[in-house]
Parts: sequence; C-alpha cells; structure tokens
Amino acid sequence: MPLMLLFSAGSQRYAIEARRVVEILPLLEARPIPHAPQGVIGIIDYRGETAPVVDLCVMLTGRPRRDWYNSRTIVLRLENAGFLAMEAEQVNDTARFDEGAEQPSGVSCADAPYLAGVLKDGAGLIQRVEIESLLTPAVRESLYRRLVNEHGE
Repeated sequence: MPLMLLFSAGSQRYAIEARRVVEILPLLEARPIPHAPQGVIGIIDYRGETAPVVDLCVMLTGRPRRDWYNSRTIVLRLENAGFLAMEAEQVNDTARFDEGAEQPSGVSCADAPYLAGVLKDGAGLIQRVEIESLLTPAVRESLYRRLVNEHGE
C-alpha cells in the first residue's frame, strides 16, 4: 500500500495517495468561477499554470472548510488533466499501510464515486478518496476546457 496523506473533513478522517501530491501550501485565495459546480471554489495560478480549487469539506460533508491552523491547499497532478488544488482541514499526517489493508466500505454511493475503501489505524477508520474520481467527467471537462479556452492553449 502506498504512502497516504491524511486529512479531515468535519469529524471524519480521509486519505489520498501521497504520490499524487505535488505540494502542500498554506491556504491560497482562489479567484471565484461564477456558476461553478458545488465544491469548486475557483482557480489559482500555480507556478504559471491555472488550477481549479475544490473544497474537500463541501464535497465530503456538504459544508465549507473551516480555517484551522493546519488547513491547507493540497496541489495534485491529475492524469491527462493538469493540476488540481484541494482545500482540506487538519492536513497533518501521513501513514503507510500494509498491502491489502484497505477493505471495502460495504456501501456504494453513486453520487460519491470518489469514496474508495477504508483503512484502519489506532484512532479508527479512514476513508480513502480516489482523486481521479473526485471531479465528475462533466465537471472535469467543463473546468479544464474553460481553463484552456481562457488561456488560448
């Protein structure tokens, strides 16, 4: 099992594969996108490239991220899309799990295909988030097409 970056949304813990993480930054101010899908905060300029920013708390709990001292912007590289920035609460740990440690959650959520299996540690359950499924195909196409059109690339 790869190294996982742990974070919280509300009172629940989540994990993403650390290999996808490019950089963890203090919270950045995003330029809003009018009429953006729920959970999409806006866009940032990340090292010369435009990246959409999503609020993981909105996507996972339905409420906006709180400003904790360890709330962060996590910048990831998506396959065939570019950068994605995610705002998350309590980004403060990594963990490595044994191969086969992830178990099915036993619940399938059609509206949340990004929720993968669960992991366990001494503090309880951790839900793994599948980054490639975080944005629906329609949202991904809309955001990245808009960014290409805005920049003439």
